[in-house]
Amino acid sequence: MKLYQNNRFQLNEFNIISLFFLLLPIGLVTGPFIPDLIVSLGSLYFIFIFYKKKLFKIITSKIVICMILFNLYLVIRSLYSENIMLSLESALFYFRFSFFVLLIIYVILLNENIIKYFKFSLLITIIVILFDGYYQFFTGYNLLGYGAHNYSTNTLRFSGMFGDEMVLGKFLLHIVPLYIALSFYKKTSIKLVYTNTLLIIVTLILIFLSGERTSFFLFLILSLLFFIFTDLKKIILPSVFIIFLLLVLTTLMNPRVQERVFQTTFNELYNEKGEIHFITVAHQNHAITAFKMFLDNPLFGQGPKMFREKCSELKYNSGIHSCSTHPHNYYLQLLAELGLIGVIPIIFIFAMMIYFLLIYAKKMWFDANTNKSNYEIGLIIIILTSLFPLAPGMNFFNNWVSILLYLPLPFLLFPYFRLLYTH
Repeated sequence: MKLYQNNRFQLNEFNIISLFFLLLPIGLVTGPFIPDLIVSLGSLYFIFIFYKKKLFKIITSKIVICMILFNLYLVIRSLYSENIMLSLESALFYFRFSFFVLLIIYVILLNENIIKYFKFSLLITIIVILFDGYYQFFTGYNLLGYGAHNYSTNTLRFSGMFGDEMVLGKFLLHIVPLYIALSFYKKTSIKLVYTNTLLIIVTLILIFLSGERTSFFLFLILSLLFFIFTDLKKIILPSVFIIFLLLVLTTLMNPRVQERVFQTTFNELYNEKGEIHFITVAHQNHAITAFKMFLDNPLFGQGPKMFREKCSELKYNSGIHSCSTHPHNYYLQLLAELGLIGVIPIIFIFAMMIYFLLIYAKKMWFDANTNKSNYEIGLIIIILTSLFPLAPGMNFFNNWVSILLYLPLPFLLFPYFRLLYTH
């Protein structure tokens, strides 16, 4: 049975869902409420069409089975935590992200043109955010009147449309590469290569200026992977030279950037006692606290959202920075709150992305007939970078963060489900 023939939305239903999906990029700029509302409504609608269209074959997919098991584990682990209601705040409706992914896959299978429209929505959002960010950097205020933030005498940070939330770099880190990957869907050209390279350079410099160090280094790694593994490699040498030159000039011409990116980093990693830390003292304390929680219950952890509750307990305390809402690393958070069982899925996904990238690298270097597209490789690189184990991160269960993490998945997985419904 082919999905296209027997399970079509009526036109008005399709248009409504498409509209919500296309509004998601700009919704992410407004904060967590609107994008989470879109995801929640979308997941509920997927449950409806699941029964209405009899999409029972989806449940036989190994991918969906894994999603269901992970969501069930979150709820079960919450029910055995010391603060059930607090844990359930993160776990009970976490399934909405998986269902939203499946809904978008279904929409793409019905009409692949939605990729083109979503790409356009991403582009409009990116242009607005980039222009607004540079405008705030040069004038001190963005288009909405938000001012830059002084964190010390010489350190000035800005976040554009995001106001008090220092997530401009985080947003661009996820959204710009996704647009670039989608721009390569079923097409490539030298013009597209030059356009995407320019977009990478402009974005990288803005993230650098914003002072978000983690986002900058992750975007730098991601950019290099794009230049190595996609058609952007056609101009890798001039691109790397231009990026290096612009970063040097930006640093030399802007003492605030020097203070934030280099001096502050140096002071955090090398203290007055001459001790060297590979991470900041605060992040080190968080990591030790999370690891102690993991060792206390290595299989199941302490329960979702329990790091903030238990970090003050004496047996987990690791210093003056022991407590926070989360340990600022996805893997440490999952180890502390969900144990080995909870962290295995994210480790497996990260390992699979490395495996796919290495397989493609082997074919690219030794087999001229490799059939992996820039589109697929770009999405693999995005997921790989997003789940980089050594990078500081936000709360894994944060609604806004979860949407950014899940967003590339429907575009990577829909060919698999297309095969499922055509065989």
